[in-house]
Amino acid sequence: EMKTLYGDEAIRDVVTVGKIIETGSINKNKTENSRESGKTTRTGFLKNNFLYKWYYFRKTRKAQRALFEEINVLTNKHQIESFLAIYTGILPLYFYFNSGKPRPKIIFVNMDSWFSHLSVNPKKDWYKQYDLFNRAHIESDRIDILSPFILEGLRKRNIKINETLCSITPCSFTDYSRCKISEKKNIDFIFASRLEADKNPLMYIEASAKLAKSYPHSKFLIAGDGRQSIQIKTRLSELRIPNIVFMGFVPHITELMSETSVFVSLQKENNYPSQAVLEAMACGNAIIATNVGDTHLFVNEKTGWLIPNVTEALTNTMKHCLENPEEIKSKGAYAAKYVRGNFSIERAAAYYQKILNDEK
Repeated sequence: EMKTLYGDEAIRDVVTVGKIIETGSINKNKTENSRESGKTTRTGFLKNNFLYKWYYFRKTRKAQRALFEEINVLTNKHQIESFLAIYTGILPLYFYFNSGKPRPKIIFVNMDSWFSHLSVNPKKDWYKQYDLFNRAHIESDRIDILSPFILEGLRKRNIKINETLCSITPCSFTDYSRCKISEKKNIDFIFASRLEADKNPLMYIEASAKLAKSYPHSKFLIAGDGRQSIQIKTRLSELRIPNIVFMGFVPHITELMSETSVFVSLQKENNYPSQAVLEAMACGNAIIATNVGDTHLFVNEKTGWLIPNVTEALTNTMKHCLENPEEIKSKGAYAAKYVRGNFSIERAAAYYQKILNDEK
């Protein structure tokens, strides 16, 4: 996929490990279908059964051991001195911790701002805690954390961590070459995300429903897929408002964003550093976002609005946008410059290069 998008140069130094499962696409489709319908593939009883947990642990360990052996061959062949182990990529590198022999430096990159594999009670999910987080934070040579929100989340969940080894990533970034700014004739809104409860897509629809009939020339778009897709389709069929449009999954979302004026991001915990928000800003969209987590690090009074997580606040802010097109145009233009200047691959690369040099 990287080669298709960016050409041979993107994969010149890329080395892959692990076997590709030929039926992966079939399994993926089954998973997506079950999510959309709200069904689960395993019962809660089975997941909480001790024997299943033990089986899951042993199965994961065996797979990671195989990956480690591949990595170790490549490490010796290319004389690798340091690893950037991104999130679950730390798993196979645990075996270096256990080897008792000299090993490359391990820099753990914690990008999990949702704490999807963490429990408030760490003992509850011991078989995941061990593999995913605890040893990574204790035994890695350096820890790179994507945002202050994640570091604070680790503290709240009593995850052991040597904070003297931690640093915060200065920025996220995306490929801005795909982000264009087309002529924006009307004030059109877009919500593009995984359609899950923590993203609040239904709140966006309710706010849009209160405005769409009064502003028939504006579009209220929603794009994505997920477990709330059916609820969204049902609600829209009830409303029957033609300028509220459900797009489903859109493969080249920046093409759509280039024509919209306002991007709405309504996550319950943290909007930062959403790739969709970065792309929307680069396409000249002003941003409406819930004022949670580290969202303030890239949404401010010059690029958009930070709002409480309630429908009334969203409705009022969207109405303000519709009635002040010149302000929207100004914020969108500023956002496009701001994001390219402050959230660049060059800035991130310089940061990681410094970390790697420090660990030599």
